[in-house]
Amino acid sequence: MATLAPSLLRNRSPHLRPFRPASDLRPVAELIETCFADTLDADGRRYVRQLRYIADNPALLRWRESGRQRGPVPEAGFVWEEDGRVVGNASLVPFHEGRTRRYLIANVAVLPAYRRRGIGKALTRACIGYALEHGNTPPWLHVRAENEEAIRLYRHAGFVEQARRDTWYSNGASQEVTLLDGMELVSRKRGDWPLQRQWFEAVYPPAIQWQFPVRTAWLRPGVGGWAARLWHGIFLRQWSLHYRGRLIGVLTWQSGAGRKTALWLSLHPAYEAMSIPVLLRFAHNRIRSSSLLALDYPAGRSTEAIARSGFKLHQTLVWMRWTP
Repeated sequence: MATLAPSLLRNRSPHLRPFRPASDLRPVAELIETCFADTLDADGRRYVRQLRYIADNPALLRWRESGRQRGPVPEAGFVWEEDGRVVGNASLVPFHEGRTRRYLIANVAVLPAYRRRGIGKALTRACIGYALEHGNTPPWLHVRAENEEAIRLYRHAGFVEQARRDTWYSNGASQEVTLLDGMELVSRKRGDWPLQRQWFEAVYPPAIQWQFPVRTAWLRPGVGGWAARLWHGIFLRQWSLHYRGRLIGVLTWQSGAGRKTALWLSLHPAYEAMSIPVLLRFAHNRIRSSSLLALDYPAGRSTEAIARSGFKLHQTLVWMRWTP
């Protein structure tokens, strides 16, 4: 990958330079807040507040730069500086697993008055070059499905769509759980694992699991799964849904450190519409938590069943990977 990087790093504009946390953190926070004002959710607003707080407390920035704390500050990125201020930004988020080093390009933003001048393209191109030079796989990015202009920009830059994912949030209301005759909802059993794994990986493919806060190995029963969860500081609870003696779905609840708690569904495709309302409504009532319940699912799949289960569609993201 590094052999492709030089051509992407040549001929930079004098307005383009690497991100410098000490001086750029606050202007980048302001830029993100301005450019994503219509789409920033609670997590996004919290992220902006964290950037400002770190910018106002240099000791925290030094702690991060020492390598002892990663935190919200981007590992790398680029800014576009013009008229004496930062008017564009693109950040790089690293994902390291074993020998694989990947980068996700994030927060590509340009102030409205400076758009349609190729600044976003230049920032993206610089990030691609950095990712190829420092990583060993092509970079990825996520973009909202309704942002057609950005999608066109990324396609012209060489990105190809790999997946579309829906993010659903619970509405917080208790839901009535109705089990049909022949249904049984119990704690997940060891014998359920082979089918659960097959269904889970069909919805959350191993090739893209690095972008989720979950791994197949964390769900498996026995000592191996327990050790994997212990090592990564993960706490799970799992329930199986049987219908007429047949396993048709497994609900996984993953405790989160933040305000959201993740739900993962592993479902028999033929019983998906039947099992989703039961499992998601059960999650509302059974899981006593002040956190918001969040569900990631393939875009456009079982939307009616999920919506009827007390969940609201938050966003649809297009996942794109750069292709040489």
